[in-house]
Amino acid sequence: MDYGLLETPVRQLSGGEQRRLSLLRAIAVEPDYLIMDEVTSGLDLISADAVLTLVENFVKLSGSSCIFITHSRKDAMRIANRIIIMREGRIAEQGYLIDQLSNQKGQG
Repeated sequence: MDYGLLETPVRQLSGGEQRRLSLLRAIAVEPDYLIMDEVTSGLDLISADAVLTLVENFVKLSGSSCIFITHSRKDAMRIANRIIIMREGRIAEQGYLIDQLSNQKGQG
């Protein structure tokens, strides 16, 4: 992240920059876990990738856990090692990513 942005008023930052700044504020306190709801929603591909990379790096380096709520199966598979899929407010499927990938290969 460009440190010059620290001097920029938040209103002048793009949506992706605002999202990354919010995420940086959240991880600065070194939480045991993060809960993120639609963190990439409404972002362009480059900004979404930057946010996901920040999350991935934080989780790997800190050992923290993350609850990542999304409608994007692609984003979930990039971030998660365990996935719970909900339909109509109920758990429809759950499992570890490696199991789900193995099952998909066996079906196709």
